[in-house]
Amino acid sequence: MVAGILYSYVAYDLTHYWSHFGGSQGWGYFKELKRSHMSHHYQDNSVGYGISTPCWDYVFRTSKRATD
Repeated sequence: MVAGILYSYVAYDLTHYWSHFGGSQGWGYFKELKRSHMSHHYQDNSVGYGISTPCWDYVFRTSKRATD
């Protein structure tokens, strides 16, 4: 269980790091995550908290689409 939690955190942290410092190229899903995260930081910080997955933004209604 500890290994699973540690693995999940490392995966989250690497995704977050990439969303800040990775290039603009990437696969569709990751490109969308980066766009959403940068929008969270530089346009509207009250939405778009999902870094590695957007599902919690839909659950807590913090998705940019859910608030439109």
